[in-house]
Amino acid sequence: MTAGVLEEIRNEASLFLTIRVYFSNIIEDVINRKALLTVTPNKEGHLEFKAEILDEAGKTTSADLGHTYRRLLCIPFDMACCVVTLARHFHGSCSMMVCLRC
Repeated sequence: MTAGVLEEIRNEASLFLTIRVYFSNIIEDVINRKALLTVTPNKEGHLEFKAEILDEAGKTTSADLGHTYRRLLCIPFDMACCVVTLARHFHGSCSMMVCLRC
């Protein structure tokens, strides 16, 4: 399972890569900061997602360690998943989601 997941993550046209782009765009639109979404397999082979807020230089900050930020980062992740799912359902067209910079 892990090998297939890692292959999907590295694929340029992968669902995960598209979700990462939308996630970062949503964060930037809302709080004017870039964000990085990563996923790694844990010891049991399950996926662990990590979202980090980046500073102006593109380096990770400690903002995502705060309880409020951590909880709020779930919202753009869910939104990004919804946008990508809808876009794929409508044959890759996401013109109806202009507000999320498709």
